[in-house]
Amino acid sequence: MPTKSINITIDQEILAKLDSIVANKSYPNRSRIIEEAIKEKLQILDEQIIGEQAKLLAQNEAEEWLEGELELWQEEY
Repeated sequence: MPTKSINITIDQEILAKLDSIVANKSYPNRSRIIEEAIKEKLQILDEQIIGEQAKLLAQNEAEEWLEGELELWQEEY
């Protein structure tokens, strides 16, 4: 997947923690850990949206809809 460089502003304490993780070789660089953190947050938000939409359906419709949406979501990620 193509990537794009961006500038962000981040709290110094958070940055220090990121740098510590990178220094311990848990991640190769800041970009990788930030990208993974954002990806995880986006997945959580997607799940919340799916859950909110499911509340609008009858229970049997919600179960069918969630199953289909979850399969599509898993294919994307």
